[in-house]
Amino acid sequence: MRQTGHSPSADPMPSHSPAVSLNRFERQFLAIHDALGGMIQTYVLAFDAPVEVPAMRQAFRALVSAFPRLRCALQPAWWTWRLQILDDDWLVDQLAEDAFRVQPGVDAGSREQVQALHQQLINDGTPTSRGLPVRGVFLPHAQRPVFLFSVHHLVGDGRSMMQMVAALMRLLNGHAVAPVPIDRPGAFASILPAQARAWLPALWASWRHAREHRRELGALRAVRLQARTARRFSTVGVRHYDLPCPASAFRAVAKRLGTSVNTLFNAALAQAMLMHGGARGDAAVLRIAVDLRRYFPEGRAPVFGNFVTTFLIAAPAGQDLATRVASLDEQVRRWLGRLERHEMGLAHLLAEAQALIGRKLYLSMLNGLRRRDALPRQSAQTSNIGNADRQANEPDARIKLVELRPSVSNLTSMFPISEIGDSLQLGVTWLRDETDDQQMDALLARLDAVVLHWVGQAPSAAAAAARAEQAFSA
Repeated sequence: MRQTGHSPSADPMPSHSPAVSLNRFERQFLAIHDALGGMIQTYVLAFDAPVEVPAMRQAFRALVSAFPRLRCALQPAWWTWRLQILDDDWLVDQLAEDAFRVQPGVDAGSREQVQALHQQLINDGTPTSRGLPVRGVFLPHAQRPVFLFSVHHLVGDGRSMMQMVAALMRLLNGHAVAPVPIDRPGAFASILPAQARAWLPALWASWRHAREHRRELGALRAVRLQARTARRFSTVGVRHYDLPCPASAFRAVAKRLGTSVNTLFNAALAQAMLMHGGARGDAAVLRIAVDLRRYFPEGRAPVFGNFVTTFLIAAPAGQDLATRVASLDEQVRRWLGRLERHEMGLAHLLAEAQALIGRKLYLSMLNGLRRRDALPRQSAQTSNIGNADRQANEPDARIKLVELRPSVSNLTSMFPISEIGDSLQLGVTWLRDETDDQQMDALLARLDAVVLHWVGQAPSAAAAAARAEQAFSA
């Protein structure tokens, strides 16, 4: 165990622990925590060199010291909830020891066994009050050890997760990591203009955009990978998926079309979904995650926490590749322009009402909407956590990441992408009470076919997709 210089008898009652209020994103995570089993982010990390168990355990404990929100405990406040940051003392020593384990009986070299453990871990969740909101599971291996890093979404978003992954790699390579400051949780500075006199015009523009968007989506039927409408949540499914071509080849196709890897992946996923019976009037409606930090006034952007918003884009059936890519790019530019001009504030202000209606009523409303299949229609959510080599692998590192597979449990199917080496890797998740495992496998087979066709490695995406459908039917 890491020595802190404290003992239970010497320091029985920490007295200077700071408390952090929840922002509107975190209140939503908390509201659906019990029904969904927690909003859990589980990242699978594989290393290119052996790591001893004591070194892994020590790096994990040092990470808990460096990132205060990993030491948070949910506490009731006067009206809502807050995160109490625990002192980094003997008590956290005990909790960190409980949060780390070496998993026996799982072969780190087996993709199937690691995937099964990944699914188990994301469904197990993490504590929010009695215990740290993080779990670390280590699989020693002579060539390719694996570490599964599971964190409650109350701690931070995908960018925060990548900060912790990068810090963990530094620690494993013998470098120190500076403590991360505790940021103010509010996001108002990113969604409202700096000048109060500009608030009303910006909110009026936000209302007009929302009305226009509802009208556009109302003319489309969102295709969904959904076998049934369930009354209750059950478990989350996980698939380890790699795009079936080198990242460089996929990027070359994107460059040829004048678009980004993100847009091309969204177009491919939309095509794969629409190949499952997409007709005129149908569309793949994708939720896109965007980091709000870039929209804070200069010098005020937070470092760590939950500062991600989302918006919907639609890919109607019947479009050719060039048209679809151009349409998706135009929709994304339109939404990002609204964020840049602070013209999306109304939805955020309305979401703040969740603090007034409370956790119980919010969850009751969510369950009621889900039973009636009345939640906003969407096909999936996508995000990109960026290039893991640039973020986490230093050039002279003795131990490097060779695999980084992000995942998060959510109310819809999730497709988070990371790039490492010349590979695009995903930890795909979905709600198994609504979608069968075979349906997701068939979708990923269709996605393979689409991508291979676009990069010129297969003669016909339609033929390959038909084979995938036949396999699903069988």
